[in-house]
Amino acid sequence: MELVLASIGTCQAMTYRAYGTAMDIPLDAIEVEVEGDIDLRGFLAVDDSVRPSFGALRVKVRLASDASSDQIEMLRTASDAHCPLRDIVADRTLGFCAGGKNDRPN
Repeated sequence: MELVLASIGTCQAMTYRAYGTAMDIPLDAIEVEVEGDIDLRGFLAVDDSVRPSFGALRVKVRLASDASSDQIEMLRTASDAHCPLRDIVADRTLGFCAGGKNDRPN
């Protein structure tokens, strides 16, 4: 689960950097803090009514920039709309298919 949090933070930072560059918004530093709440009863199958994943995620992005408040808001809007991992995590309709087939010959 820690890797999921780290991936979200990295993706957010990269998206802010990419869109900051594309929008000509100067960014001296980007700091992303990601936290998640998980109830392990779901993961450990102790309680089937509990999700086996995060119940909540919190992402804080801090920017060091000389840009105006309006530019920062435009950057935030663009970054939030186009961050791939943010989209994946927010999309509860995304299908997931995994197989456990052994492809090794006997």
